[in-house]
Amino acid sequence: MVASWTLSVGRTDLAQTDLAEGTMPAVGDGQALLRVDRVGVTANNVTYGVLGDSFRYWDFFPAEPGRGVVPLWGFAEVIESAASGVEVGSRVFGYLPAASHLVVAPDRPGPRGFRDASPHRAQLPSVYNVYALTSGDSAYEAEREDLQILYRPLFFTSFMLADKLVDNDGYGAEVFVLSSGSSKTAYGTAFLLRETGRQVVGLTSPGNRAFTESLGCYDQVLTYDAIGDLASDVPTAYLDFAGSLRLTAAL
Repeated sequence: MVASWTLSVGRTDLAQTDLAEGTMPAVGDGQALLRVDRVGVTANNVTYGVLGDSFRYWDFFPAEPGRGVVPLWGFAEVIESAASGVEVGSRVFGYLPAASHLVVAPDRPGPRGFRDASPHRAQLPSVYNVYALTSGDSAYEAEREDLQILYRPLFFTSFMLADKLVDNDGYGAEVFVLSSGSSKTAYGTAFLLRETGRQVVGLTSPGNRAFTESLGCYDQVLTYDAIGDLASDVPTAYLDFAGSLRLTAAL
């Protein structure tokens, strides 16, 4: 029986995969061993790979030269602990490797979780170093773990964007227009912006229009070829989730 495994990809060619098997990782003083239990794989993870060097995503879980371990969001169980305040059997949600196990150095453990203070992660964005205990998460529901894996990381981005707009009074806009309206980050943002009382418009492809309308997050849904129907005499803020220069220029 394989003790542990790690899936790596080529940094410049994500299709070049390698599954390395090994022994169980050793746990030192102040460390804990997590068994990766359930993770999500979406287009978001492809983005981590494509931007692995420029955004330092490869640095979270170091691999051999030229190789990278794609980060995943999900749940893990503490199966061994030499860290004060971190108990074996605890279940956490956080940033995990495409691997069977992860050694962390828990810092500031508490009822809600801890952060990984491993030296190689010290200069990386702190939001990715937090591991939330399910026992201390009021929003956690065991039967909805799959939904949390898929939506929680993206909803965090949605919240930050919506909060920025609300804090700045929408930058004077009366209408918010969101491209890629069928994407999870976009409609998470739209869901929050509906509370501002401003009109929220989603742009999408013809094939995704019915789905986008069914979400109930938008006051209006337009296909990309109908952007001419947008009012040109109303202050409007454009939230670009599609990353299309041609669409931005047309708007």
